Amino acid sequence: MARYSGPIIGTLLGLSWGLTGMGPSRGPTGPEPTLSPAIDTVSALPLNSPGLEKRMKRAGLKTEFIADLLSEDPARPKKTFQEKAVYFMLTQFAMKPSYSYATEAVALDSTRAFLEKNQVDLAACEAKYGVPAETLTSLMWVETKLGTRVGNYPIVDVYLSLVRAADPDAIALIQEKFDRAHEQEKEWQGKGRKKAHRLIEARAKKFVRFATEELRALSKLEIPIHELKGSWAGAFGLGQFIPSTFKRLAKDGNGDGRIDPYSVADCACSIGSFLKRAGWGKKPKQQKRALYGYNQSKPYGEAILNLSKQLGDAGGRAVAGTEAK
Repeated sequence: MARYSGPIIGTLLGLSWGLTGMGPSRGPTGPEPTLSPAIDTVSALPLNSPGLEKRMKRAGLKTEFIADLLSEDPARPKKTFQEKAVYFMLTQFAMKPSYSYATEAVALDSTRAFLEKNQVDLAACEAKYGVPAETLTSLMWVETKLGTRVGNYPIVDVYLSLVRAADPDAIALIQEKFDRAHEQEKEWQGKGRKKAHRLIEARAKKFVRFATEELRALSKLEIPIHELKGSWAGAFGLGQFIPSTFKRLAKDGNGDGRIDPYSVADCACSIGSFLKRAGWGKKPKQQKRALYGYNQSKPYGEAILNLSKQLGDAGGRAVAGTEAK
């Protein structure tokens, strides 16, 4: 029985960039956006609130699980409102993600070395799911730079904070932080400021359902979830899966009887599984659509396919589902 389960962030709730923009890895990946000094990683705002517990109960989370989530066990890290993560999630509409790091020389050098080192596992996943090893490797580079940047946010606290973020005081806090961070930008003054405030409030309320479902998925994972860390978007592992997608689609790639999100074999096959279900095929249109399902960003998919092609060209073999001429 698999010990790990959970999702990858890409198409969460079927929302577009206007409200979320994520699939298995739920949201823009790459280096964290630059923050104004106004934003705190951990806020003075308390994590627990009557609204937080009420929303989790309304979502049908089990009473004992809620109690465990909110427990201030001295053996665990202190629970905190993840202001930085919440700020990123609620203000994505103002972000402009860049995947330029996928075109740097270090990207090709690093992915080529990774491909060579893990060729047996990657080839096995390619044979099973039809997604080229170069593409699997390129996606892991774009998501986590091959596991060197998996995130240090406490996953449980990220999702609790998103549920908590629907409270008026949390919404007001993020709106005020947004104003301070963008006070020099004309786009977010006057009517723009009011529009931003409306979007932040709408996103805060919309994310409650998503966050409670991810907490429900976490409750079914056979891992110490209170020790699990990942991205500000609530994703973890080499492929940046969110709990629900990982629970549904993650695969045991090396046959050891468990699914480890930090195992190359397991992660590569999990990515292959997701992309195959998302319609991956030999045609560029199919590939772009599948990658858009993983992360709802066209530049994201283009960055992966371009790096994958470079890897294939460098290695002298066909990539992206095509056959050598």
